[in-house]
Amino acid sequence: MTDDKKIILGVNGILEFITVIFIIFLRRYSMELLFIQAQYENKIEQALNVIREPRYLNYLVGGLVFAALLIAASVWNFKKIGESGVVSIVMMVVNIVVLVVLGIAFWNPIFTALLTVLVALGVGYAGASSA
Repeated sequence: MTDDKKIILGVNGILEFITVIFIIFLRRYSMELLFIQAQYENKIEQALNVIREPRYLNYLVGGLVFAALLIAASVWNFKKIGESGVVSIVMMVVNIVVLVVLGIAFWNPIFTALLTVLVALGVGYAGASSA
């Protein structure tokens, strides 16, 4: 195994491990947010009352940071496919799966909208840089 492949595996492995731990904590917190959202029928009222929850901003920023890191790692793996082959493809797929799980675990309108923007930026950057 080359040094490039070891670096890809190490960086992605550490990132995914930390993200999974964050997802476990996030899932428990997400249940509290779902309880708040269930009290209101209007989506705008749901979002406004979720924002008022004291820990929400911390989890939102944390979720966006991990999402951005997973997207950046996926773009980096995409660029390294020519050099690292199957290792990069596998790690890119694992990053995408972890990103989807993160989105499901923190399912609320604000995070989902921002996650969509991050994914679009990542795909756009990967496409532009490979052309």
